[in-house]
Amino acid sequence: MAFKKSELEIVKTKLREDDKILYCIAGLIFYCALRPAEIMRLKVSDMYLEEGMVHISGGQSKNKRNAWINIMNKDFIEDLKSLNLDVYPEDYFIFTRHLKPGIKEAAPTRIAERWRKWANENNIKRNIYDLKHTAAGMANDNGVPMRDLQLHFRHSELGITERYLQRFRRVPGPGLMRYPSF
Repeated sequence: MAFKKSELEIVKTKLREDDKILYCIAGLIFYCALRPAEIMRLKVSDMYLEEGMVHISGGQSKNKRNAWINIMNKDFIEDLKSLNLDVYPEDYFIFTRHLKPGIKEAAPTRIAERWRKWANENNIKRNIYDLKHTAAGMANDNGVPMRDLQLHFRHSELGITERYLQRFRRVPGPGLMRYPSF
């Protein structure tokens, strides 16, 4: 199920203020279509913020393929820069047990746990990964061709992208915010 416009606005403003790290994770899902497991495997060396890119190696990704992903929002690049990743060794994971940089990889459930706590406090029922469905639908509504969406979301088949869009279409109520910003 997709986020409503009002929920996206809470994520954009309140999450950004309350928990900058979780906000950056939400943005990696929304703008870069990263999966929680991929996010937890990201290392400092995978971020190319000056170029506006994230690198996912085959060992990090679900489909076992290397990928270069454009960060779809310049303001979000600045949010990522505010994490000051350049002070950490390149082989550090960006998000570990407490979602801070470190040497030991942590489980993707760390994201869900922290999200659920924040989301409950802010009366948001959706899970953080629903941001990916929302972004797909908003991009499609703004004329992004289905094949481009498939490539950006790194889906192996067009049918998978179509399923994301079907989930987006089941959003309750009117008024979804338009891509490319939440």
